[in-house]
Amino acid sequence: VNVAAAAAAAAAEDEVEVGPNGEMGIVLLNSLARPVEVYWVRDAASEVLVVPRLQPGGASPMNTYQDHAFFFAEVGMGRDRILTSVIARPSSGKVYEVSEETVRGSTFSGGSAAGQEGTGAGGCVDRRPYCTVSAERGECERNP
Repeated sequence: VNVAAAAAAAAAEDEVEVGPNGEMGIVLLNSLARPVEVYWVRDAASEVLVVPRLQPGGASPMNTYQDHAFFFAEVGMGRDRILTSVIARPSSGKVYEVSEETVRGSTFSGGSAAGQEGTGAGGCVDRRPYCTVSAERGECERNP
């Protein structure tokens, strides 16, 4: 029995409580067969490594704030190989997972990794690895 996965499953059943300043507890879960790194996206230009090596089947509980964004990346690659990204929201639950399914569905997997450009609506060019996260947080409207 994988203790970390069992703990994450138990946490998933807990109701997400949000404190008066937006603080909330989450669990980051690695369901891949290889270790990953987890970064907190500080802003559109920088990130902070918060879990240097999340082992396969491992879970990492942490306290954060509502609408904080994180990404899972290949070990040693950082923003050059983002596997998937998540935003901490009470409506999304308490457990945020990287798995083969989330990697396949990620905007950042495969050919659209950071550093490669893609053209969006209105001829807009995506040159940042966090465009999906920024859009979900409403930053495109605040800073076009």
